Amino acid sequence: MAKQRLGIELSALEAFVAVVEAGGMTAAARRLGQTQSAVSQTIIALEKTLGVALLDRSVRPPAPTAAGAVLQARAGPLLAEARALAAGVRDAAGTALPRLRLALVDSLAATVGPHLVRALRDAASRWSLWSGLSEAHADALRAREVDVILADDTVADGDGLLRRAVLREPYVLAVPADWKDAAARSLAELAAARDMVRYSARQITGRQIERHLHRVGVAAPRRLEFDASDAVLAMVSAGVGWAITTPLCALQARAALDGLRLLPLPGPGFERRLSLFARRDELGDLPQRIAATTATILHRESLPALTATAAWLPQRIHVGDAAE
Repeated sequence: MAKQRLGIELSALEAFVAVVEAGGMTAAARRLGQTQSAVSQTIIALEKTLGVALLDRSVRPPAPTAAGAVLQARAGPLLAEARALAAGVRDAAGTALPRLRLALVDSLAATVGPHLVRALRDAASRWSLWSGLSEAHADALRAREVDVILADDTVADGDGLLRRAVLREPYVLAVPADWKDAAARSLAELAAARDMVRYSARQITGRQIERHLHRVGVAAPRRLEFDASDAVLAMVSAGVGWAITTPLCALQARAALDGLRLLPLPGPGFERRLSLFARRDELGDLPQRIAATTATILHRESLPALTATAAWLPQRIHVGDAAE
């Protein structure tokens, strides 16, 4: 009896699932790093191989047919197993990934990113690094546009994700270096006397700060608002006003650091938590290696620099497993 050949390639299944999940050929092409035409031809070839229509192209975005829904449901576990198999084989052989797409919040990208790439350069033949907002990175991870993110602890969760704590740091008060009386003032007194330089509410950092101000009953006039730590802390360094920030954000803005004083936050405190997230069982032990290397870099590079700026800070910062 002749053996029936499978005739279905995993790459074709991956393309089909990407089209359904991303909501169209163009979005799927961006996710896969291919052209829209290549993805379309792959789907057409897959339909020809199986002898059925997989997408209803009369609606926008294209929706899976009944056969397509069956394929999507069964393709997911197959692709997950294939990725885990590939990761296990690479680990056993000690070979590099063909590509690693890593996304980091700005404060980690600026302070840890270069050291991380240098330490783990041989883990991948090609590196792509993104920086920016945590929510955007979480969306990119879910859409398979990146492989690993180092982001705010609250943005990603799910049974299919691996999480490793990276950093827990306090929010602190940043004032110009020549404001000698700032340490004695409450946030309410500062808000009444001087302008607050805010982080934009587009950022998790900005929203966390606003929630804290609301909790402690401080109504600082909304006059100055910026997206980036560099801009916020440059304004403070120039004497424009005061800000609430984190130690790592201050370290990111090195050009402004000499003109700042970092002080414990008056009244109740609150923290920022950063974690590593990756899809479980797809990259072997690489996510754990990235998390451990990040912790080493924070201990070796960041904490000594912060100690030189504010000797009281390091005992308030928790790295790696201590950040849980």
